[in-house]
Amino acid sequence: MREKGIFITFMAFLLVSTVLALSISVNQATIGQEQNLSNETAFDSVNSKFDNIRQQIIVVKEGYAGETYGRLMPFEKVKVGSDWIEIEQDLSNSDEYLKNAYDALNLFKIFAEEKASTGIDVEINTILQNTEWGGGDDYPEITYIVMPQCYKIITGGSSDIVKFEGGTVANGCKADFEQNSIKSYDAAINLKDYINVAEIFCQGEFSACSDVGDPELNRYTKIELVLEDCPNPCTAPGFDEEGKAVISTNLSENPEEETLVQVKYTSATNLQIRLAGSIIELDNNDKGTKFKSLIEFTNPIDEIILAPNQFEFGVKNEDFEICRATNEIGCD
Repeated sequence: MREKGIFITFMAFLLVSTVLALSISVNQATIGQEQNLSNETAFDSVNSKFDNIRQQIIVVKEGYAGETYGRLMPFEKVKVGSDWIEIEQDLSNSDEYLKNAYDALNLFKIFAEEKASTGIDVEINTILQNTEWGGGDDYPEITYIVMPQCYKIITGGSSDIVKFEGGTVANGCKADFEQNSIKSYDAAINLKDYINVAEIFCQGEFSACSDVGDPELNRYTKIELVLEDCPNPCTAPGFDEEGKAVISTNLSENPEEETLVQVKYTSATNLQIRLAGSIIELDNNDKGTKFKSLIEFTNPIDEIILAPNQFEFGVKNEDFEICRATNEIGCD
């Protein structure tokens, strides 16, 4: 009986030892799975936050059907189609539209940094800070990029109305802008102070300020100047009886071929338009009242974003040493 008792006690010991060993093994496996799950969760949360911030600063997102309005652009109206963008601006209120854009971006920076999830740190740097947000310029320059064409839309700063020009991979594009990616450019500018117009001056490719281009061709630039309140028949130099002047030309493949168009006034201020390859620059000098432009591309638009250097951000989880960030902020 004593030997039988020893045998039963030994078997019980083996059973308990086996159960303990299995329990330890299961616990270790569970801890490993939980750690892997925690790593995956942390990785997913960092990626999700990064993608969410980027989505918020995209002006137009890929996949929009039909016509939509761009966000976060300091213009009165922005309409975007599959392969075109149309911009309208009330030049008498352009400063207000710029201010609204700075306010929206800087308020978003505060919100995104303060509302970060537990364990997630968000850092945002933006150069779009006017004097109200600690910057030194009332109206800093804002640059947007049409992708994948890599075409820049610039306003604020020294660009009184707007400037369009090709970008490069340095602007975050996959490839440099190509001249043939633009099919056509149409613009209309309303001008005031018709009584003091002296002349329309053209220098460069234009031999005269008339329809020297052919808008029927696939690639062209056409700019219509409209004198507001000029009585019919309008007698302002360079304008027709309806107070209009149309300037058109075929889009140049050579960025060195520059054309300068000026509406000269008897006063010192002029409205100036500069064309050079893909560059279309319009300076107001307080003579324009309304501006509208339509740019049509040869390929579809994927998205329109803020230039990368204007809104840099990073998302980190220090506990798991996981980070995703734009180039300037980095993950050091």
